Amino acid sequence: MRNCLLLGLCCMLLLPVGLAQQVGAKGASAEMAQTSDSVGLVSAKKEKYPKTAALCSIIPGGGQIYNGKYWKVPIVYGVIGGAGYWLYSNHEKYLYYRDEYRLRLNGATEGLNPELANMSTENVAFNEKHYQRNQELGVFLFFICYGLNIVDAMVDAHFSTYDVSDNLTLGVRPCIAEPLPYAAINAPALGMRMVLRF
Repeated sequence: MRNCLLLGLCCMLLLPVGLAQQVGAKGASAEMAQTSDSVGLVSAKKEKYPKTAALCSIIPGGGQIYNGKYWKVPIVYGVIGGAGYWLYSNHEKYLYYRDEYRLRLNGATEGLNPELANMSTENVAFNEKHYQRNQELGVFLFFICYGLNIVDAMVDAHFSTYDVSDNLTLGVRPCIAEPLPYAAINAPALGMRMVLRF
């Protein structure tokens, strides 16, 4: 627990340094750009950097805020908080049954939990193993949810400038292909042509 807190503190202290280097390296190209078109001025979207989004996601929801997807922040905190609560509750129950089982194995008569007086030692051992397994799954689930937070921020930043306008069309049409000069049969062939307009 102490190591996790130290790691989190170090990450939060180093986060501004990493972000400053990222913006300083590519800050000029991230500005809003305007290009001239035959129709008029078209403003390009501000480019987002996946590396910066990943660094912002060290604090859960930071990458989503960086990308401007504020509605995802409560979902991120709900999922990570739910996984953390499940881990915590299973850890507490594991310690509860583990302490009782150790006292019974040592033959202690004092310190036994009166709530578990009617439960056999085998059932206490079974519950200890059950909550230990759930605790280990909770650690795995927590880190999967935390990793998905980072992956979501990186993918969203990567596709921030992806064009999803109505001008995108994909047409598939039949065509007659010209014969190749080195082909054994010198005749036109039927085929399909795909045309992508953007």
